[in-house]
Amino acid sequence: MPMLIVLVALVDGQREITALDVTTADRLAALGVTHVTIARDQRTEAVVLDGWAFDAITHAAEASDLVGGEPRPRPCNPCCRS
Repeated sequence: MPMLIVLVALVDGQREITALDVTTADRLAALGVTHVTIARDQRTEAVVLDGWAFDAITHAAEASDLVGGEPRPRPCNPCCRS
């Protein structure tokens, strides 16, 4: 049964991500990431990574590292099953 697992990587708000370069996007796509969402406030930035083929449990650290996130991110619990 496929599950959508989302990874939220917290990034220092001083860094301010506005776009991903082509190499980073390609590497995330190779991990199964199909959607990237950026949310921020004055202190923190969150990069939300998801995709039906993305195994956030196995690739959490690698994906977080690609977007400059915390070294030990925690995937969100499965939120949808089909």
